[in-house]
Amino acid sequence: MSAKLVVMAGLAVVVGGATMLGVNNWLGAQQASIQSETDRLRQEAARLNGNGGSTAVETIKVLVAAGELRFGDELSGDNVVAIDWPADFKPEGAFTSLDDLLEGGRRVALAAMQLNEPILPAKITGPGQRPTLSKVVPQGRHAMTIRVDEVVGVAGFILPGDHVDIMLTRSANDEEDVSFTEVLLQGVRVLSIDQINDEASEDPLLVNSVTLDVDLKQAQRIRLGTERGELSLLLRRAGDETKFSTSRLTSAELFTDLGPSVGSSVKPSTIPVTVVRAQEPAVYQVPKR
Repeated sequence: MSAKLVVMAGLAVVVGGATMLGVNNWLGAQQASIQSETDRLRQEAARLNGNGGSTAVETIKVLVAAGELRFGDELSGDNVVAIDWPADFKPEGAFTSLDDLLEGGRRVALAAMQLNEPILPAKITGPGQRPTLSKVVPQGRHAMTIRVDEVVGVAGFILPGDHVDIMLTRSANDEEDVSFTEVLLQGVRVLSIDQINDEASEDPLLVNSVTLDVDLKQAQRIRLGTERGELSLLLRRAGDETKFSTSRLTSAELFTDLGPSVGSSVKPSTIPVTVVRAQEPAVYQVPKR
């Protein structure tokens, strides 16, 4: 090996060693800097918390349902309990103790509540009040009751809390052979069926009346509808708030766009033809060609 190659190899070893040493020193410096910043942040967090670094959340007592509550249940120590709740997220109007809740008189549930659901003023009666329907009617709204039968009441499957569309069927101009049906209202909430206001009720029940949550204009339309014809209820799917485009359907359109039924034969259109024999006219229906 020539002297030149030996010198070059030696220089490469020296440069490589210096580079490795520089990299190691830089990495060590960066690690020390990161560790120092981490320690500083920990000390700052501990100082702000004032509790040695603990991040415990401040809590308060909030009264919640100790189990499922139904409409009409009287609230007591048997069905409500105080639990810890984050102080920054206290529900508006929540009660902090049973004494706070019952101050002034007994309280009764006006709506269904689930386990650990906060007891809020909007879902219970005032002190000493009875759980009447007027307590669950929203501000600015009205309760209106209509009579129903097994058919109109959707065979008993309408329950408090459901939403319905209301159809009106009547004769036009008092002519019995000309009638029509149209959608009177859409998406009306059911407040009660007969005397049942419990929205947690799940059992179908044949009833004689349905009470609806309406505004004044809707109440007027329903009242006029009961005078002019027959009302029918259409049960909506839960959560469906669609406003459908509707139009009046007359008796003349009853079978339009339905097409022929299975197994039926479609008769051809005909025209009347008058035939006179021995001065006696006779009218025959002749198929069109």
